[in-house]
Amino acid sequence: MKSFLTVLLAVAYALARPAGEVGAAPQKLFPTELPSLQWTTFAAAGFSQPAAGILFKTGQAPCCGVALGGIGTGCIRLDADGTFGYGNLFQNYPRQPKLCQPFLGLSVGGRTWVLASSKIIRGGVMEESIEPAAGCWDPKLTPPTRLPALTSVESAREIHYWGHYPVADLEYETDAPVSVGLRAWAPFLPGNAEASNIPGAVFEVYLRNLSSSAQKGTIAFSFPGPTAAEAGTENFPRKSVTERGFKGMLVSGTAVNYAIGMVGKAPARFGRDLNADPSVWSRIDQGLPEADAKAPGTSVAADFSLAQREVRTVRFLLAWHVPHWGKGNYTRWYAGRYTDAAQVAVELAQRHAEFLQRILAWQQAIYTDNGLPVWLRDCLVNNLYLIAETSEWAQSKPPLEWAGAQGLFGMVESTRIMQQLECIPCSWYGNIPIVYFFPELGWSTLKGYKQGQRADGAAPFVFGPPPAEMDPPGAWDNQISLNGVCYVDLVDRLWLRTGNDALLREFYDSVKKSTTLTATMGEPPESVISMPPGGGTEWWEGWPWTGMTAHAGGMHLSNLAIAARMVDKMGDQVFAQQCRKWLAQGQKAMEEKMWVGDHYLLMWNLNSGKKVDKIMANQLDGDWANLFHGLPGVFRPDRAKIALDTVKRTCLVDVGSVSFAAREGEPELTTYGIFPPEIMILGMTFIYHGARDTGLEIVLRAMDNLIRRQRIGWDLPNMIRADTGARTFGTDYYQNLMLWSLPAALDGQDLAAPLRPGGLVDRVLKAAQQR
Repeated sequence: MKSFLTVLLAVAYALARPAGEVGAAPQKLFPTELPSLQWTTFAAAGFSQPAAGILFKTGQAPCCGVALGGIGTGCIRLDADGTFGYGNLFQNYPRQPKLCQPFLGLSVGGRTWVLASSKIIRGGVMEESIEPAAGCWDPKLTPPTRLPALTSVESAREIHYWGHYPVADLEYETDAPVSVGLRAWAPFLPGNAEASNIPGAVFEVYLRNLSSSAQKGTIAFSFPGPTAAEAGTENFPRKSVTERGFKGMLVSGTAVNYAIGMVGKAPARFGRDLNADPSVWSRIDQGLPEADAKAPGTSVAADFSLAQREVRTVRFLLAWHVPHWGKGNYTRWYAGRYTDAAQVAVELAQRHAEFLQRILAWQQAIYTDNGLPVWLRDCLVNNLYLIAETSEWAQSKPPLEWAGAQGLFGMVESTRIMQQLECIPCSWYGNIPIVYFFPELGWSTLKGYKQGQRADGAAPFVFGPPPAEMDPPGAWDNQISLNGVCYVDLVDRLWLRTGNDALLREFYDSVKKSTTLTATMGEPPESVISMPPGGGTEWWEGWPWTGMTAHAGGMHLSNLAIAARMVDKMGDQVFAQQCRKWLAQGQKAMEEKMWVGDHYLLMWNLNSGKKVDKIMANQLDGDWANLFHGLPGVFRPDRAKIALDTVKRTCLVDVGSVSFAAREGEPELTTYGIFPPEIMILGMTFIYHGARDTGLEIVLRAMDNLIRRQRIGWDLPNMIRADTGARTFGTDYYQNLMLWSLPAALDGQDLAAPLRPGGLVDRVLKAAQQR
């Protein structure tokens, strides 16, 4: 027999789900009365079990909102102030200034509400959107354009915002007799790269008559379209499209096109972008401004009639089509399936219900994992936005004809700051979700690195120059001490995930060449754990590393241990013996020369005599790399625990960790910042060594700082200050996808464990495929 509480919860979740096209008993998408800026669980529309997340309000908005887009499609941000923010739907490298444009308006009883914050309506912008300190735009870039103040309209009193990538849910507070909720989303289905490569988004508007009488009104949606430079023309011919559930307009430039319209058969009106002349918002119930051939933007409006307490769902749809990008004229993967945006729109109109159900299903698989803390469930879902923001997926057409059946996939280091594609350490940090959910894309990326490998075995640092070029590869000598380590790790990562020995056979020779270079490039006499002669740089840039180092040296040892396992599988006994000889030499040098009683030296050059005795928080990264790959750590286990005790005593701070502490134990709060993914690695290193609570607390502090304190959870940085937690460099860095390594560490398992039956990744993949 079901308990009273069980029945009560079931009723609550049922009521939380919105009605269909027309219904009664209007309900919100999520509860708006909960405290903002707090991780919590709650009943939400479309979920049969509690969801997890943080709710934001206008006065405490994140700097950027959810990215609406998928794999290699481009995206547009839907910000918490009710505006479109950054976007790269149409060729934007680097990102253009924030649009800061409202997109949704409501008219009832002769009054019009533009559903954005009051500051936007008054002709301003949200400070959260433009403060350089928040890092949402680089001060060297042009700030957002302020719209003229909108006249004869009212704004939303409050906007409640819940983001759960690829979905943004908004509840608007106004004094209108009709309340409005918005669920905007884009297709993103783990395990299905093709379905996640649909360049479009759906905007589901829930109109709820709260009054005791019937209400008539208009709901309008506006989109600015491409600039003339993006479109390759100043002329934008339009074509009406009515096909299989989509009613809309196809707007074409020379290089791009987009489709905008509605799902279903209800009448719709079309005009030009409402923000081109903001005064027209107040007249959306009377008509939309006519779009001429010079107007790149489009608006669409639907009139409605609601009985007392009635709910109606109106679905706007936006699709885009940009078949090529870059100087290399690379052809996007989706252009092989769609000839224009109208075809995209028709497919979305037909499959919107299926796609949304599957999106919420895979999210629920995470939200219901009670073995994960609530904050981590939310972060794992939203962390995936970085794929939409940074990914490119090209067909195997010139100049990439060598890429093979899956084309070439890569991610841009930072779409506003560093637009180079596939910086190899960024992928070492950040390709875990690609490996888990889209291994065929990870395989294609490895082909790109193999293609660009130098004759001496050096892996390329990048696929091509900025902005987002996929060839020619280069910068082999930049951070050469760790590039090969990354490459070998990435190959092993995908081999462990797939269990496919064909992958190992394809990349074995390149792994062997890379490993040989890594083990022999260092300055003698302890070359295995040393930097190249003359010194060099690694991930902690800013000064020359020289001689033996604990961090890079430990990563070299990890490379050798990982390679030895691959060599064993290939039956190459001679090279297996050589790898183990190098490994033993390096470990002996590390323990005999770098250990100083409670930690490992930062670096020591035996030839010059230069010795730096700082405590590096991440001195044991090589241990984490091996343990994550199911191998023993490379440092002595007893000393690793002592070193972690030292790090705990000297390096842990409110934001997680500093990078370095003085030998005397004082943390260096301002000398050098810290990389959030390295804080994650540090936490996982503690966890793998038995200090689960400490490790989890380290990662929690990092995420709490980024998401709740700095409010940059959808604009994750490369580096932060260790004293205040503020961003010091980088926007939308896909390095932060490292977080997806944490579930395996929490279970004390290797990276393949979440893929086994019943594991988190296995459950997400299965939920995303259910129809």
